[in-house]
Amino acid sequence: MKNEPLITLPPAAGRAMTVSFLPRLVNDPGGDPGTYVRIRHERHAALFDLGAIGALTPRELLKLSHIFVSHCHIDHFIGFDHLLRTILGRPLQQHLYGPPGFIDHVGGRLRGYTWNLVTDYELVLHVTEFDAAGRLTTVPFVCADGFAPGAAVTTAAPDLIIAATPRFRVRTALFDHAGLPVAGYRLEEPMQVNFRRERLHAENWPPGPWLTTLRRAIRDGVADDFPLTVAGDRHTVGELREKLAIIAPGQVFGYLTDLAATPTNLAQVHRLLTGCDVLFCEAAFLDDDRQRARQTGHLTAREAGVIAADIGARKLVLFHFSPKNHHRRELYYRQAGAAFHGELD
Repeated sequence: MKNEPLITLPPAAGRAMTVSFLPRLVNDPGGDPGTYVRIRHERHAALFDLGAIGALTPRELLKLSHIFVSHCHIDHFIGFDHLLRTILGRPLQQHLYGPPGFIDHVGGRLRGYTWNLVTDYELVLHVTEFDAAGRLTTVPFVCADGFAPGAAVTTAAPDLIIAATPRFRVRTALFDHAGLPVAGYRLEEPMQVNFRRERLHAENWPPGPWLTTLRRAIRDGVADDFPLTVAGDRHTVGELREKLAIIAPGQVFGYLTDLAATPTNLAQVHRLLTGCDVLFCEAAFLDDDRQRARQTGHLTAREAGVIAADIGARKLVLFHFSPKNHHRRELYYRQAGAAFHGELD
């Protein structure tokens, strides 16, 4: 889309690049948490948290391949039923991730309904929970079997990388939220591939689907001699990469919610999200409610700004505002901006 934003990559990359991750809040900052991430040039998307998701269209929900839930408080998980109602009957492999206990929470929602008329439905939910030691446990819930839980498989997740595809990988860490383990997430693009438009014009090569094929081939490490046809002529991936490709470090997106600014939590945040380009961070309270924030396991706007500055974020997006401050929203941005001097949204 012509109006998609640009983000400046680290100075070593040498130039501004078009972003691949296009994240946005599902709701107003005072509404239920949820961030929808469209992945440019792909048919798939990711979602971070499952609060009320009625603002997402069925088409957007059907694009979801991976969903990452911070914890199962109602304002972060109530949207599960809406999602299920939309994708039911579709031949989808849906992947959901969450902290300890997540499999039981999903199973509980599924057991709340009767499934005697779904024996020909192809939907499968692959539900994964993880712990701080890097153990992943995955259970399939097959719609045709009435969503009875399948056999659990436990694997290791080095560096707490819990999901990986050719386009992205996701790391996690667990934070304390008033005694409850809550997950934060880091979404990373392994590399960013763009093309020199002046070379396209010089070679008289028209843009088209072949560029998407070339981009994927470069990301996937396809052999240099792999053939690719451009405007009727045969070329190789290696030749086209040398002539056209601009390869730079990939984009990094961070998602944090429902954690107090304790030393342990902040140290975990620093390890997980340093170098993040865009941080979506809760800011439940203002400075005059710091004590309440600590008691309930939340951040203030100023603390969100401190975190964004500490990890070197370029952009900070605030959300999860307390309803009591509905008429004081400008203060959230003012107080976060006192600590963070990058782009603020």
